[in-house]
Amino acid sequence: MFAFSGQPGTLTTLTKTGALVSTKKIGGAATAQSKSTIQVGDAMSLVSLGEEGFAIVCNADGTIEASAKVVSASLSKTAKAFTNGASMYKNLVFAANGEGGVFAYIATPQNPLLPSTKCQPITLVRAGYLKLEDLLSANAVVFRDGNLIIASGTGGLKVVSVDIPSTLPTVIVGENNDSEGFNEK
Repeated sequence: MFAFSGQPGTLTTLTKTGALVSTKKIGGAATAQSKSTIQVGDAMSLVSLGEEGFAIVCNADGTIEASAKVVSASLSKTAKAFTNGASMYKNLVFAANGEGGVFAYIATPQNPLLPSTKCQPITLVRAGYLKLEDLLSANAVVFRDGNLIIASGTGGLKVVSVDIPSTLPTVIVGENNDSEGFNEK
């Protein structure tokens, strides 16, 4: 089992009975009472880091294999932009960046022939964004069944249908994840 906590961002590994195996400081997540998410895969996990954006980390040693800083859809320094949550489907990463909106990234492994159950460097390229209405904050995001589900504070839940080709490669394989969280082995 894994847990991600803040101040500073720390990835904790536990046995199934709850015994501590290891802790690895990742960084970020330094804002008190801020939101963080983790999506766990067999070898790598996706974590949101608040003011530091998000990262894909190696479960074994905490190495950051990829990261993206927080970006605001308005590209304005005045927007309250923190990566409150992140979700991955195949090779797409969606980041909930508070008032900055939701950003989409394409993740490409350094060696596409290496099994996705192994840690390796990942390149992230920003592919686009969704700006929410003024003063609405993207607080959490998850991709399920072709839909991007966004918790937007006082704006409630926003559900955006996303047409994604089924031929996309899988970057992170997950052991106990839904069919559209981390994918099949």
